[in-house]
Amino acid sequence: MSIHLINQPNATSIQQEPSNDDVGRFHRWLLAATREWQRNRTNAVLKGLDDRTLADIGIQRSDIPDLAASLATHALAMSPAAKAMRVEDVKKGAYLEAA
Repeated sequence: MSIHLINQPNATSIQQEPSNDDVGRFHRWLLAATREWQRNRTNAVLKGLDDRTLADIGIQRSDIPDLAASLATHALAMSPAAKAMRVEDVKKGAYLEAA
């Protein structure tokens, strides 16, 4: 039997490119999963603080769930204020600090 006959693609092995709808659906799912993760993380960190620390930053314990949800939503829309640093700049800066 010829190797060309053995390795012929069949209809089930050919995959189609994802449609824009599939990409959009995946993007929405990823965004929702990221928000949920950030909300849970913020919730856990704030609940781990004692009442005095929460009072120092102006948060009541009962406000934590709403605050965590709003922070998770706003955090995804934020962009860094500082410009991106190159690896070479970081290494040079660490070297100069150590000297």
